[in-house]
Amino acid sequence: MTNPTTPPSIVEILSDAYAALNKAPWVLLVPLLINAYLWFGAGVSLAPILAQTSAMVREIQPDGASTTDVADVRDQTLLILDEIAKVDMRGQLAWLNIVPYTIYTFGTAGASADALGLPYIVAKSVPLAANNTIQIADSLGLVGWIAIINVMTLIASGIFLELARGGVTHAPDWQQAPLRMARTVAVLLLYALLMAAVVVLLLIPLTIFVMLLFGVSPAFGAFVVFIGAGIWLWVGIYIGFTREIMVLSQVGPIRAIQASVQIVRVAFWRTLALLMILLVIAAGSGVILTGLIDSLIGRIAVVVIGTYLMSGLVMARLRFVQLQLSQPAPMPVVRPNGV
Repeated sequence: MTNPTTPPSIVEILSDAYAALNKAPWVLLVPLLINAYLWFGAGVSLAPILAQTSAMVREIQPDGASTTDVADVRDQTLLILDEIAKVDMRGQLAWLNIVPYTIYTFGTAGASADALGLPYIVAKSVPLAANNTIQIADSLGLVGWIAIINVMTLIASGIFLELARGGVTHAPDWQQAPLRMARTVAVLLLYALLMAAVVVLLLIPLTIFVMLLFGVSPAFGAFVVFIGAGIWLWVGIYIGFTREIMVLSQVGPIRAIQASVQIVRVAFWRTLALLMILLVIAAGSGVILTGLIDSLIGRIAVVVIGTYLMSGLVMARLRFVQLQLSQPAPMPVVRPNGV
């Protein structure tokens, strides 16, 4: 047993998390269903909308009617639109999803609002099949699909996180589970709305400012973008445990953000070690699993193995936060239920 005066190592936290997962296999139910749907269900394509956008770009900038620089930008834009048209958009449209999945590439999934907050396996996308793809042809259809996907994944996220909390704390409390799941869904939505408000009020004006800087001095504009990305990553690390704290302590986003900042400030190097190890496990798993997806049996193995690995990493984050919240001062902000 770990000495109460000595915090467990990151390896011990990972071991505890997977041991808890082995004793609570029902935690895997939601991510298994999500991953099975992503791998074997109908994809969602924006190809019709993007084809209209490409036609509009070609109409505004016809072939041979622009300077070389403008033509290069036009061609690059058309290339990007063409590449996006080939991608299954279910993961990209699921903005409120917290359930770990194993399809999308690291570059696609890495731009989360909380930086290194969620583990994803690096694997190439499932190709879109013409006979198994939903084509979105207009903006109304796009809005409808965004609403459907995010409502479903938000509910799934609430169920998954509550089941994971019960597994980590060894206190599932099945009678109160529906109420806790509903509360988790509510606070996740509030947190997402808060982050969206920050983006609108802060990042959009800054983006306009940076674009003006690029017009004056591209080099200085690039430097500002680099600094801004570093600040965004730094802030993301400090608020990265907000969701775990909301789930464990049943508090709102503001208090959870304050507690997350306090956890990282008190245990900064342990936090970085945890995030780096989770990142290495996810990346390494992706390299291994990518070689299995060329066959049906391999894809099933990717779903099962990836779900187990990623769910364990989510539980490791919960276990880490649980231990930090249970520490004596200076960590008295909130206390996790079930500790």
